[in-house]
Amino acid sequence: MERIYHDITTFLGGLEPIVKGLIIGMLCILILLSLRSIVKTHVNPKKPIFKLGQFVLLAILVAITVFVCIHVF
Repeated sequence: MERIYHDITTFLGGLEPIVKGLIIGMLCILILLSLRSIVKTHVNPKKPIFKLGQFVLLAILVAITVFVCIHVF
């Protein structure tokens, strides 16, 4: 597991700055789309729905974004 972690951080560190920015930008866009989906689901006055999968997806996306940001800069 330590080897995989080292390989991932080395790969992220070796990328071009433009590619790093694009990856972070795409992850941020995915987070915003996930938030939009959660808001659309929970603001609907017809039927209150609690979808756990949306929150799990948001948590995973935020975790990946934070991980990438820490190891890119």
